[in-house]
Amino acid sequence: MEPTVMASDPSPSRSRLDRIGAWLDRRAGSWQVVLLVLALLAPLHLLRAAKVVLEGAPKMSPKEAAMFPIPELQRLRAILLADEHAKLQRRALVRLKGAERVARDMGIGRLTIRRTFGRVLVPGIPELQKQSDAASLLALPHSDQRPENQAAVRAALHDYMAVEPEYVAPWRARPAALPQGRRDR
Repeated sequence: MEPTVMASDPSPSRSRLDRIGAWLDRRAGSWQVVLLVLALLAPLHLLRAAKVVLEGAPKMSPKEAAMFPIPELQRLRAILLADEHAKLQRRALVRLKGAERVARDMGIGRLTIRRTFGRVLVPGIPELQKQSDAASLLALPHSDQRPENQAAVRAALHDYMAVEPEYVAPWRARPAALPQGRRDR
């Protein structure tokens, strides 16, 4: 005689998918509640996210306010400026990674880099945050392992410690002088 198999017992006769399906059926009400809460909260979150993006962008000049009168254009402006700032940060961090490698090979520390280049800011570090700069982001010892030679440090790290200018949006750039023939019109 075959043993009786109860419906709730996992057995070889029931497939794994059947057990998962039964588990989901028992919890169908809770999934519906979760989906309902998500559907209600998503629009609220989108409004808040749009507000945060707009507030994170630089203030608009009166000329820009005329150029970007509707919220969608203001959002696109903010996204462009944030994206360009992120690209600037990435390039700066890549340069710092190279500077760290060269400085480690030369046996110099953060103190010598600060003495040689002064306080170099990385995009995103506020001017008022005095304890942070590009040198503080380097995983190097504080002091040198070899005698200090600022000329050699400057020559080796100059390209890595260069500060890239901030992005200037095309609509903010100053127009080039008109060619001579166009000024008379």
